[in-house]
Amino acid sequence: QDIAEGSLLWDGSRSAQFKDDHSFTKFLVDLNDDYLACDVLLWSYLLDLNEGQGKPDLRIITDLDEGSFCNDDPSANMGYLPVS
Repeated sequence: QDIAEGSLLWDGSRSAQFKDDHSFTKFLVDLNDDYLACDVLLWSYLLDLNEGQGKPDLRIITDLDEGSFCNDDPSANMGYLPVS
């Protein structure tokens, strides 16, 4: 189906944020399921919440909804709007 330009496709409200590798690793271990932990690794990515403005505020983000089906591509045809 065609999607009108400017339509909100995903808002990130069901994404987990981890401030450090220790908390992310604890989350993976607490899943107690190696197969699910592998999936979570595929659904996760690093994001600078400051978007290059000043000191980086890096987070590990894990999409826990349909956002996990989006891939990173240099020629992406969609962007995101930060949740306010």
